[in-house]
Amino acid sequence: MSNFGDIRSSDPIHEVVTAYSSRPMSPTTGQEIVYAPTTLGENGQPPYWLLRYDGTYWRCIGGVPVYDLVTAAESTTSGTATNLTTDGPSLTIDWPGIYRHGFGCRTYCSSATKAAMIAGLHINAVLTDNYDIWNTGVGAFTVLSPWLEGECSVSTSGHVAKLMYWTSSSISVVFQNRRLTMVPLRLNA
Repeated sequence: MSNFGDIRSSDPIHEVVTAYSSRPMSPTTGQEIVYAPTTLGENGQPPYWLLRYDGTYWRCIGGVPVYDLVTAAESTTSGTATNLTTDGPSLTIDWPGIYRHGFGCRTYCSSATKAAMIAGLHINAVLTDNYDIWNTGVGAFTVLSPWLEGECSVSTSGHVAKLMYWTSSSISVVFQNRRLTMVPLRLNA
């Protein structure tokens, strides 16, 4: 067992809680741990997760998501998923399982050509979820694209969850304030 540190209280009714930075090797049903993922949360804070082992999986019963934000306004004319100049946002997932993800960005195009502006979540370069915003062809416009939430599977420790971008035509589409969050629902034992 690798521990991240002890959180202690001077109050005698509280027990010492160990924050784990790796998976316990021989969990017992009902065991609860505080897990400290290696990827940070919003504002660079550690996103501790409270996990309970149910005999098969670790279930997340509390905690905040890991988070990444790329503020740069960058464009693409690609018709297939591509990285922008500033890669991401991206998160390295250190424990395989089922996660709830959320992502969104500000997007715009400077053309009156009808086109879709698409952002997609990829897990280890495989498209998992995407949304598209359509410019109806009536002029250039800017939109804060909807915040999309869903579930995705991460099969191996170290896989990378990353947003990639594309358009339905060859016009230049800009993506800005791109953000990605993930929090576990169920983690493999």
